[in-house]
Order: sequence, then C-alpha cells, then structure tokens
Amino acid sequence: MTKNEFPFVVGYVGDIAIIDKKFKNKFKGKTVAQLVEAGQYKAAYCLALFTGDKDKELIANSYNNLSGSRYNVADLERLFGVFTIAEAAKIKVL
Repeated sequence: MTKNEFPFVVGYVGDIAIIDKKFKNKFKGKTVAQLVEAGQYKAAYCLALFTGDKDKELIANSYNNLSGSRYNVADLERLFGVFTIAEAAKIKVL
C-alpha cells in the first residue's frame, strides 16, 4: 500500500482495503504536520510510518499538548490502532 492510500483506509473486508473517498480527496497531498494541524492524528500517524520518527515525535507532542496525555512514540501504534503498513490485495474507494 502506498503513502497516498494508507492514511485514508477506514477498514478492511478480507484482503480488500476500504478507503474513504471524501476523506482522501480532502486531505490527499498533506504533510504529517498539516494533518496534525487539521486534527487528523490517525491519518498523520499512518503517513508518519512512511516518513519517519521525527514526524512521530511531532504527532506525540501535539496529541499530548491537546489532550493532556503523556504518550510517547512507542504508544502511538496502540493509541491509533495501526501497527504496520498494511498490505491489501485490492483497494476499494467508497
């Protein structure tokens, strides 16, 4: 799955990734910082899996400042329910 698709996956049906078309159209091409600024933390984290640890730090710091939490970078995958860049046999845009 590419960095242009993965942040917009909302679920899976078997080996088919389901992408939210409206969400993708609204936020495609945004950077991690822009997604964070828009409050799209899960999408930002999915993109950060492609871009690196510096962006993960940005997400953790911003989320903690907003929520009063103390999450570190290692906690983000559990927080957002994203553990790896998923592979899908097919992608369906709805």
